[in-house]
Amino acid sequence: MMKKVGFIGLGDMGKPMAKRLLKAGIPVTSCYHIRREPLEEIVNLGATAVSSPEEVARASDVIISIVRDEAQTSEVLWGQEGVMNGVKPGTIILIMSTLSPSFCQKAASEAGKKGVGVLDAPVSGASPAAEAGTLTIMVGGQSQLLEECRPILEAMGKNIFHLGEIGMGQAAKLANNVIVLTGICVATEGLALGVKAGVDLDRMLEIIRVSSGNSWVIEHWELISILKKAYKPGGTLDIMYKDLGLALDMARDLQVDLPISALATQLDVARLP
Repeated sequence: MMKKVGFIGLGDMGKPMAKRLLKAGIPVTSCYHIRREPLEEIVNLGATAVSSPEEVARASDVIISIVRDEAQTSEVLWGQEGVMNGVKPGTIILIMSTLSPSFCQKAASEAGKKGVGVLDAPVSGASPAAEAGTLTIMVGGQSQLLEECRPILEAMGKNIFHLGEIGMGQAAKLANNVIVLTGICVATEGLALGVKAGVDLDRMLEIIRVSSGNSWVIEHWELISILKKAYKPGGTLDIMYKDLGLALDMARDLQVDLPISALATQLDVARLP
């Protein structure tokens, strides 16, 4: 029987992910979180709107939370009208925000007291992959829960990796984002150097894409440029800096030195030349 999905967090990533679920014929229930417009948009595509995360939980077998950070996730799950007030035993919660492994481990422990399963399942690929349903999804938690949710995940992602116990999806995602954000800083500096010397930017990109300096960042430079120009608090680049801070916290706990990442936190990549 098809599971009913509750979806909380209709931002730049969440809204297209919810649309992919609806396109796959999966029933979706959602509620207002930050802005009402995305909720109205998916309701027009067949989703059901309710008044709170608690009501989302009452209507759902699987609940997806993909809000900005740990503070918002805590409010969604344990707030006055939070998910845990309406959740049923046997429900599965997918934490698809990028958070710390320890936060997800604590969430799973608390939810388990009510007979609720938790998977951490952060995503990568940016909004184009969310729109195309080709996200990479990194999953931590029990394999049985993953298999129950696999049709839901496959509606949103192309590459689904099970990485072991709860929190390991977050560990992989944070490591990935260290590479991406430091890569943006380095690519910006290199391109600025070439352009300042007189090489056309498009020509520089053409050269690098067939040379040893190529990377995902260079391949998607048009998207990176849009993100830099549209930088605002709460936007994609801002969230990546939040993720970098989480990665540095994790590195301190693991006694891993990340000096380049530490330097990147001091750079406003949107203002780099």
